[in-house]
Amino acid sequence: MYLRYASISLRMGPRRDFRGFLLVRYCMASKKPRKQNQRYKNAIGQKSARRINREALHKHATRRAYQRYGLVLEYKHICWLCHQAKNGVAEFVESNNQGRSVFKIEFIYRTVYYVFDHSLFAVVTFLPQEKYKD
Repeated sequence: MYLRYASISLRMGPRRDFRGFLLVRYCMASKKPRKQNQRYKNAIGQKSARRINREALHKHATRRAYQRYGLVLEYKHICWLCHQAKNGVAEFVESNNQGRSVFKIEFIYRTVYYVFDHSLFAVVTFLPQEKYKD
């Protein structure tokens, strides 16, 4: 913390400690700004780091949806796909050992394949249709 200024209470006269030194109150300035990743390193910030990772995954998924299917998705669409995967509405295709699964769903008149992360409750990416053609 950095000290901005010192003030002495003069209403009741300057206060002194038992040695006769003046007691001074300090007003603390705002904290020194940290780097972006430093605030998520402690145990308290793990939830925040998880939220940021989830937002990054959502952003990546929306880009891949536009790139591979031509879909312009908002956050509410991605959340809807998450709930479809969690509730068993979307058709399960395959799973891997990292807690991620591939699901297939009919979305806006297209068959869409997407990867869902169960631990983060997030859509990771959209897969190309050519990978799972029957």
